[in-house]
Amino acid sequence: MRGFPKWFPGRGFGTDYATVAAWAAAVSDDANSIQQDPAYVSDSDLHLQTTSPLIATGTNVPGITNDFDNQARSPTSPCIGADEIIDADVQIDKSNGVTGLLNGQSTVYAIVVANAGPVAANGASVTDTLPATLINGSWACVQAQSTATRPTPDAGVGNLASTVNLNVGQHLRFDVLGTVDGTVGAFVTNTASVAVPNTLNDPSPGNNSATDQDPILSIGLFADGFENSSRANLTVPGAVAEMGE
Repeated sequence: MRGFPKWFPGRGFGTDYATVAAWAAAVSDDANSIQQDPAYVSDSDLHLQTTSPLIATGTNVPGITNDFDNQARSPTSPCIGADEIIDADVQIDKSNGVTGLLNGQSTVYAIVVANAGPVAANGASVTDTLPATLINGSWACVQAQSTATRPTPDAGVGNLASTVNLNVGQHLRFDVLGTVDGTVGAFVTNTASVAVPNTLNDPSPGNNSATDQDPILSIGLFADGFENSSRANLTVPGAVAEMGE
């Protein structure tokens, strides 16, 4: 590689540099350039694979707001090159840890939401609309059992509805409390969901919701095998550990 302070057409003379890093240090330019396999889909398809080292390692250039597919580029950490990968695999799981409930009983659902990347999911929405069989609902973010910063507000009454910021590999835990209000034989079916903002794409929408279902029992009865929760939703290690998966 031969470096010149400024590029111009024609023949010239300069200094040879063995690496991109050496070039960048010498000319005080291209500080964000890297010397790695870009991991294109193929030689004729210059879209980036999700394992590409070019993802989210660039510098924003004012005026360049879209990639070559007319997808919006990240204003803070765009991909290097012409293609923008804006995927964020957000995930959610929930459980109250029981297989049956009594009418009038209080129950707490642990809800863990996580981001497996490859980019940050800032502005993701977390929701849990309580069913008619759960009353007196409330929720709170449990910062001590989270790796991301708690949202504002971090607690509320009624249905859970929160906007969160999750860097890659981070998770947040919410606890949702409700009182069972139903008849014996009915089910308490509670679903929590997470969604990326409209500036991102989620490559795995199948793990964006989780449901916990328990029967309402008579006093003295025990349920076995009724617990229905999406136990395979999480892949982020800290989130998996938090849910005990």
